[in-house]
Amino acid sequence: MNWENMRSQSIRSFLRSALTLALLFGSEPLLRAGESTELKQIRAQFEGYAQELEFLSLSVVLNDAEKPRFQAMDPSVIDDHAKTVGEVTSRSYSLKAIRGLLEHEDPKVRTLAAVAIFDREDPKLLPELRSLASDHAPTFDGHPKLRETYPPFSGRGPPQKEQTVGMIVSRMLNKYLQAAGYQYGIHAPEGQRGFDHYWKYRKNRSHCASWYAVKLSRACGGSSHVADDTRIARIREIRNEIDQLWRDDKTLIWEAISQETKLV
Repeated sequence: MNWENMRSQSIRSFLRSALTLALLFGSEPLLRAGESTELKQIRAQFEGYAQELEFLSLSVVLNDAEKPRFQAMDPSVIDDHAKTVGEVTSRSYSLKAIRGLLEHEDPKVRTLAAVAIFDREDPKLLPELRSLASDHAPTFDGHPKLRETYPPFSGRGPPQKEQTVGMIVSRMLNKYLQAAGYQYGIHAPEGQRGFDHYWKYRKNRSHCASWYAVKLSRACGGSSHVADDTRIARIREIRNEIDQLWRDDKTLIWEAISQETKLV
């Protein structure tokens, strides 16, 4: 038997084996055959988070706050929320795995993947979230059952309960756009500046005043009163990062975010 015949038989044998596996197990195991153990584990973890998380507070996500300001009927759900959101935003998951979850069939998993990406505070990742801004699939409620006395003195009602993937992702993107003066946000009406305009003039930049404004806002937890040592340390790191920039850039950035620097 010559070499060409041996090779042809080997190829046919491989194809028969692949076809047998497909018939026995279907296509899904083969499609994921190349998926690493790490990717499978992260997917399983996020699917578990999606099942156990009772609600998702948008204010916590946007401001990197520890807890929402509303009062739940069952206080334990607030602690559970903090634990799960803390795990999702731990930044311990590979970016490759999180990106893959943006197309997951479960809208709650897609939502958590978007939260994990947003929490990295890397503006270069914003275009990856844009497609989800029009995702109308229902996802986590905005809050659990609240105490009847809420809110006692604020005069404000509770946050919106029904949420979609697109609603949450749009608010994430708008935090960046509105910090740069794009008041219409991601869903700007025709004739108004929207995401395309925003990204056209920023996609090749290494730093931007509004990006630092977002980082400072989240470092402060969305509050004007910062006493926590960990948050103060984060603010100082951002200040030091700005101070390393070229002199003129640094001056312009400090002027642009002067309101945020008063929080320090």
